[in-house]
Amino acid sequence: HHGTPLLGLASHPHKPEFATCGADCTVRVWDILTRNPIRTLKLDDPASCCAFHPNGERLAVGLGHASYETSKEGTDAKCGAFLVLDDQLEKIMEARDSKLPLTARYWPLGLAIQASTCMHAWKATR
Repeated sequence: HHGTPLLGLASHPHKPEFATCGADCTVRVWDILTRNPIRTLKLDDPASCCAFHPNGERLAVGLGHASYETSKEGTDAKCGAFLVLDDQLEKIMEARDSKLPLTARYWPLGLAIQASTCMHAWKATR
């Protein structure tokens, strides 16, 4: 992540891929065999975590970073939001229920996303 902290790492449940996200405001999907990025998405804010849906078709990404120096200030900052991306890193949905950085993960069967900062669960698209 180009000299900035790597904040999230998730292994794909079925493919030889993994996802990373970090303070450089990117989400990247990597090929395990070549160790090269195969998809990259530039975000508006740093990403604090990422998690694949159990079927591998979705990627949840929590936004925000404990160091607010790297986050935008103002009403458009997305710290505390989370995204659900498809397998091409296209945004399916975005929600925000906190102004603090999130730790997001899918529940074991993938029926909901848990965001630990606000302790709410949102239904996830299958």
